[in-house]
Amino acid sequence: MTTGTEMDDVRTRTTARYELHGNVAADLAEQLLTLHPPTSPRRFVCYPIPGTSRFADLGRQVELEVFGDVFGNDLAELVAEYGPYEPASVFLVVMDQRRRRAAGVFRMIENSAAGLKTLNDIAGEPLSLPRAEVLAHHGIADLDRVWDVGTLAVRPEYRRSGTRRRNVSLLLYRAFYVYALRAGMEHVVTAIDSHAHRAMLALGVPFVPICDSEPFDYIGSSCTALYGHLPEFQAKVEERSRRLRIRRPLAWCLLAGPMRKIARGRGLDERLQPPVG
Repeated sequence: MTTGTEMDDVRTRTTARYELHGNVAADLAEQLLTLHPPTSPRRFVCYPIPGTSRFADLGRQVELEVFGDVFGNDLAELVAEYGPYEPASVFLVVMDQRRRRAAGVFRMIENSAAGLKTLNDIAGEPLSLPRAEVLAHHGIADLDRVWDVGTLAVRPEYRRSGTRRRNVSLLLYRAFYVYALRAGMEHVVTAIDSHAHRAMLALGVPFVPICDSEPFDYIGSSCTALYGHLPEFQAKVEERSRRLRIRRPLAWCLLAGPMRKIARGRGLDERLQPPVG
């Protein structure tokens, strides 16, 4: 028999909530961790959650808080930007088991009747890159094998400390890679701000500008439209680590551990949870 709580857990919703008032967020986080007990005792674990699940609102709340603080985006802007893609979104939500709350989120957008957000956006001004041109340039034959990174957001308190920042951000990067391959994805597109772009470049994540495009203003920040071929990610990160060790040994000492973690999943893969139904 399925209980009422379980029915709520798997139901398909049509209303996405970014603002969780009062104890709603705390209650929702507790329900997620109780109904889907983490398989790892580590403090930070990551759940893949479909956008139609009520638990996806935990990720949306982080988006609103972080984008409001960093870029000045408000609720109306986020609803306007992501509303058409809510049913096709998958949220990778990192939960803090100690504090029983969401720490960070990656929003992945799958192909649907609405299309992929990044490709839709760069088709307009200022880049004016037609979808057909992008697909041809990057050898994309099937849009159903493309994930669009819609958002990446980590709460401020998990960014102030170097250790916590690595734990949450690296877990999100690794989760994205592992879950994308499990879902049969081959390509990734995104438009990310300059700070996130620099962080990914430092770690050797092999994104390249879509159609050799230049940075542009996007939802209140300077962003670059990027493309990545997922099967190359691990080899490229490891190649970057080897080059760095020879050319910049001091930088390698700082980055070797994080690069090894996102490439091989050491200390991270055990934290990846089964999909929330």
